[in-house]
Amino acid sequence: MFKRIPSQVSRYKGKNYCSRACVGKARSKELKGKPVKWTKDKIVSELRKLAEKLGHSPTDVEIKRENYALYKAIVRWFGNTNNARRAAGLPVNREFESWSKERILQEVAKLAIELGRPPTSGDIKKHNYKLYKAIQFHFGSFIECRKALGFPGRRYGHAKEIKKSARKISEELAYLVGVALGDGSIIYDEKTGTYRFTLGTIDEDFAKYVYDTIVKWCGLKPLMTYAKGSKKVFPNGVLSKTKSRFVVTLNSRDAVRILKEYANDYSWIFNQPREIKIAFIKGLWDSEGTVSNIISWCNSDKKLVKTYKILLLDALGIEAKIRKRKGRELYDVYFHKAKYIYAFYKEVGITIERKRKKIEDKIKKWENSLKAYNEYLELLKRGWSLKKIEEEIRRKYGIWTHHWYRDGCKPILLS
Repeated sequence: MFKRIPSQVSRYKGKNYCSRACVGKARSKELKGKPVKWTKDKIVSELRKLAEKLGHSPTDVEIKRENYALYKAIVRWFGNTNNARRAAGLPVNREFESWSKERILQEVAKLAIELGRPPTSGDIKKHNYKLYKAIQFHFGSFIECRKALGFPGRRYGHAKEIKKSARKISEELAYLVGVALGDGSIIYDEKTGTYRFTLGTIDEDFAKYVYDTIVKWCGLKPLMTYAKGSKKVFPNGVLSKTKSRFVVTLNSRDAVRILKEYANDYSWIFNQPREIKIAFIKGLWDSEGTVSNIISWCNSDKKLVKTYKILLLDALGIEAKIRKRKGRELYDVYFHKAKYIYAFYKEVGITIERKRKKIEDKIKKWENSLKAYNEYLELLKRGWSLKKIEEEIRRKYGIWTHHWYRDGCKPILLS
């Protein structure tokens, strides 16, 4: 009777390995069986047997599933399964087409003759998707393939012309430049020669406002899509999450080049009227502004941060402060005085509803307190006692008034 050896058994998994640990090397060899000596004839014979069993020429997946050792031997002796099938007299599977630059150019030229015009990338995809992928691999882009054939270039971007007024500085343009410097991005693809403006945001109202502003500014309708969030766990255990967001995309070379030009050098904003400055501030704040006990806006560009602070003072009379975040190259421009927050809310306006609601609740509380204070003064003039006034104000407004006469404090003034 054999004894189990825990230290040996724990090294192995499965019934077969446990038996080996119990009976020793001799029994282990017997269980393992003699290794198969593969030759080309042996491989061909086994492949034919497998074909008879399946009733057709086996695929790579079927060979691996039925006899993985046979598959490894085929690769070692024949290089690939199709060579082994040929040796066994079996029909080969569909092979990959080999493409060269010469063949690609010939195929595209043939298609051009059939169509009677230079083909587009869409024509190539419909005609032969493999040809399209081969063009990407060998030429990098379809534009380079067209150049190699001497076809005339095409105008990429939105086919519709933008408004002539789009080139002039306006409130819409200033707002979109502010968005581009914030959460938005301007992308130029050198391979395709295309320009693209994109904005991704979790707030639908912000995305719709940007969409409407683009239409009003240049007359073009951008693309608005909804991208669902996703989760990904990396091998090291790190969990990556992306939130669902609304994406606004403008694919117009002329329009995006104008945005790029004004966004690269925004010193022009200092010489503009007050309305243009406020629109620029609104675009920046809608992108990266936050509301808590203070109104703040953050960015990593020092020059842009200083510009934003100057514009707040120049256009709105708001004296803001700058602070650097610990351990990060981010700068906050913030202000907390009630009169500044009220002025910002009235003059600039808040596009995103969840942020606007926070400010409105704060302002409503301040206005309620101010109204209660005015009534408090009126009741004092009438000769009411402090105790009676306090009960009346607390009943009507839910505000305690004892600190107004005890500490000499006044409610927050909004102007």
